[in-house]
Amino acid sequence: MRTPALRIRVTIVSLGVLALAFAGFGVAVTLTYRDGLMRDLRSRLASGAAALTAASPAQRKALIGTLALEGVAVRFAVAPTPAKADAAAEPPPKKPPAVQTEGSLLVLRELLARNHPVLDMTLSANAATVGASVDRLITA
Repeated sequence: MRTPALRIRVTIVSLGVLALAFAGFGVAVTLTYRDGLMRDLRSRLASGAAALTAASPAQRKALIGTLALEGVAVRFAVAPTPAKADAAAEPPPKKPPAVQTEGSLLVLRELLARNHPVLDMTLSANAATVGASVDRLITA
């Protein structure tokens, strides 16, 4: 007579294990998706900076429009002129620019030209778009 009670307990435990497995899978998929979107956003910033650095001034306008369609904002500013002693010094070796997080923005800053006046280039993308995409995935 104890068979139905055992069957119910086994069913409940099996459903609990299955629910935990689905929850773990959902968390893993969500985290992987979010990390992939952030990596893609950082990659767009880095490749946009590389393209703008290599482009001629005439080509930059078209590139800025293309980057805007991809959600990347570009801003140029004249950086402070270095002192004459600093200008004569050898420029530091070129290293890839780092993407920094400032609030909900991912920001990449780079000196576009080493001559005078030095042009400072800032590319930024809103990381909130990643959060919105992850929220849509969770809802689905």
